[in-house]
Amino acid sequence: YKKAIGEYIAHMDGDDFMLPGKLKMQAEELDRNPDCAICVHAMKQFDQHNLRFRKFRPINVPEKSDVAFLLMNLPFFSHSSKMFRSEYHKGLELPAGEFFDCYLHIHHALRGKILYLKDALGVYRFGVGLSTAINNDNSDYVIFKTKMLKLAIDAIEYAGRNGFNKDVINKAKAKIYFEYSHYYLMQKDFDK
Repeated sequence: YKKAIGEYIAHMDGDDFMLPGKLKMQAEELDRNPDCAICVHAMKQFDQHNLRFRKFRPINVPEKSDVAFLLMNLPFFSHSSKMFRSEYHKGLELPAGEFFDCYLHIHHALRGKILYLKDALGVYRFGVGLSTAINNDNSDYVIFKTKMLKLAIDAIEYAGRNGFNKDVINKAKAKIYFEYSHYYLMQKDFDK
């Protein structure tokens, strides 16, 4: 991101793709909403293993949300749907080693609201990349994997180190731990 010189930066993972009009629509929406640091959108999902689109299920999120909503609903949007104001990327100090993309989302959301567009402007390839897994219950995110759990907790704690409300931080961490435990209980995997 350091080499980007524009007003906005749009992220696109190598295994996903954008649909026509995505960049224009997001830039126009950020222009109209100066209180927003981030603009994200719905994504269609393509099942890479079965070579077909999955049924589109819109998610119920507010049009505008904040870092508290993000912390309590990690991750509620695909990284490839994100466009953010480049000025809000300044001051980011990345942790040594690996980090979860939510770390970046939290950094940007600490600087302004998150605008959610209900139009699907991109395609997320399900079953490809680090953050998806094929499970019996079709869970999309592997926040339930031990490594991802640690990275998610690190991202939540980043908000706390930046002065965000400790009660929300603790609730977000408790929710992640609960979801992790519940997932493995349902999988009958008691060693995790």
